[in-house]
Amino acid sequence: MSWTDLESLRTINRLKEEFKIRHFIETGAYKGTNALVQSKNFQFITTCEINKELYEIAKERLKKYKNIFIYNLDSVDYLLKIYRIINPDEIVFIYLDAHFYDPKLKNKFHVLKELNAIAKNEYNCIIAIHDFDNGEFGHITYDGQQLNFALLTEKLKDINKDFHYYTNTECDIITNGKEIDIDDQEVEETLKFVWSKEDKGKRGILYCIPKELDLTKYKLREIQA
Repeated sequence: MSWTDLESLRTINRLKEEFKIRHFIETGAYKGTNALVQSKNFQFITTCEINKELYEIAKERLKKYKNIFIYNLDSVDYLLKIYRIINPDEIVFIYLDAHFYDPKLKNKFHVLKELNAIAKNEYNCIIAIHDFDNGEFGHITYDGQQLNFALLTEKLKDINKDFHYYTNTECDIITNGKEIDIDDQEVEETLKFVWSKEDKGKRGILYCIPKELDLTKYKLREIQA
């Protein structure tokens, strides 16, 4: 849920402008706030939510936004399906946030399967992975394994061997919905959770970029592959 961090929103918007991106593709809609926020920045938004109850909440919340398309699908099936509606000549922004834990699963990092799906369809893309362990901000850990670069690097190389990798150096957590122009109960409840503990809001993000960035324009640092 990078919408709680104004610095991440600024970074995504700068990347959109630099690479002339029209299409924002998200996994893990939850209740739809991130898609709603990004719908003001991108021409097209597609998102998915596997949980039926959350999907219905998000669908109802987003129904009046004609540029948002939401699917009740597992994120891997969704990434394989929606490639058919994407112009292969255009670069798209893919935001991966469908992290969940199922103790019955041997391979608990669903993001690895998502990256396989992206590689299979040969997406022309920028990828952002939320809840990334960058050594400073909060991240996902399953059974002692962190969502870090060592876990992801080989899968990312399968997508684009020329990716440059960056991570955030700052977080600017919002205080109320007015800062994103969405002031409703869902935003209020999420912000209460985010401010309950520092690492709930200050989360690491990995940006995978098909060319080197001018870091005088971004509050990012490079990660050497």
